[in-house]
Amino acid sequence: MGLPAASAAAALADLAAAGLAARREDGSFTSPFFNRLAIQSRSADDDARAPSFIPQIRRHWDKAASKRGRLLFHQYILIRASESEAAAYFPYLAQSLHGLEAYETVDKGPDTAFLVAEATVRRLMPF
Repeated sequence: MGLPAASAAAALADLAAAGLAARREDGSFTSPFFNRLAIQSRSADDDARAPSFIPQIRRHWDKAASKRGRLLFHQYILIRASESEAAAYFPYLAQSLHGLEAYETVDKGPDTAFLVAEATVRRLMPF
């Protein structure tokens, strides 16, 4: 990921101290949350704004993708609809996105990669 070894070791030690990483017998680290699924459901009443840390994460994703990544799929639809009625579809959209986890693996393979999939619905303008 481009971190100096000393910085990575310090970060992993901090993560381990916080319970977010665990050292294996061989000295490598793993996540105690590995292979656990967490889904945050939202209702139309929830604040759907992205968390404040998303721009930082997106910059990291963009930097990593600019070096060795590529766009694998892109799909969009442009519609005129009631926002409140369309919001009823958001849980189904989220579940569809989480379906990609069926293909998650821990084993290195000839075409395994670190993937990010997003679902975003934006209001462009009242119409």
